[in-house]
Amino acid sequence: MLYTVSSDQLTRINLAPATEVEEILQNVLFIVASVAGGNILARDIGLRDVKDRPQNVVRSFIVAQVHDQVRMHEPRAMIQRTSSTENHETGQMIITVEVEIDAQGIS
Repeated sequence: MLYTVSSDQLTRINLAPATEVEEILQNVLFIVASVAGGNILARDIGLRDVKDRPQNVVRSFIVAQVHDQVRMHEPRAMIQRTSSTENHETGQMIITVEVEIDAQGIS
């Protein structure tokens, strides 16, 4: 089944997700909404800083990072599409990822 996760959705972390699919989606969200080095016990999770680079370079760099991070830290999710939009008022880049999760293969 296909799910959409966006980096601007992170408001609270659910420490007891009701389903494994919910857990997987939360993990993907945490990856795309985090900056590498910002998580004390998992410094390698998250996206590296891309300040002061041309926007076309940033987009391709972020897509590559998202794919690498999800493949490494949440292999149960398969990325189908990655996109980004900019909030020009805040200067924030919002990353949206469509992932496929095979619910039949989950316990």
